[in-house]
Amino acid sequence: MKQFLEDLSQFTGFPVDQVRYVTGMFITLFLAVLYNLFLPPSNTTRSTRLTVGLIWGIMIGWLVYESAILQLIILPMLCYFLIYLVPSDIIHRYTFILTMTWLSVNHIYHQITDYGGYRQNVTGPLMVITQRLTYVAYSLHDGLCRNANELTIEQRQHCIKEKPTMLEFFSYNLHFTMFLVGPSCTYYEFIQFIDGNNMKGYKGLYKIPVITVAMKIFKAITYLGLYVLGGSLLSVYTCIDSTYRSKTPLLTKIVHGYLVIGAVKMRYYFAWTFGDGVINAAGMGFNGYDKNGEQRWDAFTNIKVKNIELATNARTILENWNICTEKWLKRIIYFRAKNKVQGVMTTAFTSALFHGFYPGYYLCFISTGLITISSRTARHSFWAFFQESKRKKIFYDILTWCITNTLVSYCVLPFMLLRLEYGIIFWRSMYFFGHFVSILGFASPWISKMLGMWKDKKLEERQKETKTEAINGRRIIRNIDDDEKEK
Repeated sequence: MKQFLEDLSQFTGFPVDQVRYVTGMFITLFLAVLYNLFLPPSNTTRSTRLTVGLIWGIMIGWLVYESAILQLIILPMLCYFLIYLVPSDIIHRYTFILTMTWLSVNHIYHQITDYGGYRQNVTGPLMVITQRLTYVAYSLHDGLCRNANELTIEQRQHCIKEKPTMLEFFSYNLHFTMFLVGPSCTYYEFIQFIDGNNMKGYKGLYKIPVITVAMKIFKAITYLGLYVLGGSLLSVYTCIDSTYRSKTPLLTKIVHGYLVIGAVKMRYYFAWTFGDGVINAAGMGFNGYDKNGEQRWDAFTNIKVKNIELATNARTILENWNICTEKWLKRIIYFRAKNKVQGVMTTAFTSALFHGFYPGYYLCFISTGLITISSRTARHSFWAFFQESKRKKIFYDILTWCITNTLVSYCVLPFMLLRLEYGIIFWRSMYFFGHFVSILGFASPWISKMLGMWKDKKLEERQKETKTEAINGRRIIRNIDDDEKEK
């Protein structure tokens, strides 16, 4: 198999690590179909489904990462020992420290040995496993050490009352359906899938959603093609080329930056959309029915491309990008903080630590945070004025779409350039316009008043939105409580 992959790499001209990864994705899809057809929970024991999923996961891992997969086995093993050696009231802290330290050491090692490189390495699945290992630890802490009235509705549902067996634990962390790109579901959600409880109320029980899977795989392959095409035509390093910087107009640089980031995004669109199709093929991800009675298979969707590409503000992009990681950060960090300020700060720090230590990452994270707050201020200042007519609404949507995508490209390019000096060189060539726009956003309340665009009724609209959200929230909680009483 190794020789075949190397020959395929030479034939296609793509690096062997990328060939291994894509091949592993397609094999995983094939195995997911077999898993659903021949090992359904209706006539297969839990131990069989767990064992097969674990063995296939290790096989896929060895194919893609070879001996480096040992890391993905050793870390869960250490965490499993912690479950039985460390008191449950502090198990979540020890597990978090161990997993994040292990991940950080890998980030540093690969930055030293392959600085600025994008070779496929074990840090990708290690980031996903870190999420799952901490999910188990925090859920155990909730189930064994906290009173039910201290937990949120979701925490009560997902808490673990009994320590998992070794088979359950390792299958959850190394299951083939989620090994390469995730998603990072909780332990409760995984066991629901293994036992088939996630499909209750589904008339076509345990059948493969062929159309849904086919559409997701088709989209993923399209994204892969666009990524390859974009990579051959555009380079992120063109943005810091001295000749390009000195002779290219600012508007052209902005458009070029948008296209470069668009090409890079296709890589993530491919991986996460394909991974979503894989778990659906295995029977995971069913999320009930929509208002038209159509099946929804988006319970663990990690990205919503349409929402991202049509976003008119940075917050929408953040909410629809790497959704499972966002949920993880909220579940183990933000919702457990003592107050909102502490929650925001610790979540931001954990997110940065989780991604690695390239200076470009931090240029991106800090600037994105500033732009998100700035754009929110600007929206509150101008939104109401542009709701007075249809033409104004259309103009506002087009304008905010252009500004949002321009600023996102401005922030994310240093993330791709990695080095601190490269990020500063890029921003300097752009005259730091993104930060200047952010300053204008913070000053928008005064600007809108000076231009006569300030509308007091915006406050009334925001109050209505808040009231509606509160009512809906109470309805949701009331419905859930009613369901629990009926059970």
